[in-house]
Amino acid sequence: MKKVIKWVGLSLLALLICIIYIGTYF
Repeated sequence: MKKVIKWVGLSLLALLICIIYIGTYF
């Protein structure tokens, strides 16, 4: 279960970085 939580956390972090990157780009 911990591995699943870890991957979900990494996915959310990557999504957040993408949103911030797009937000600063436009």
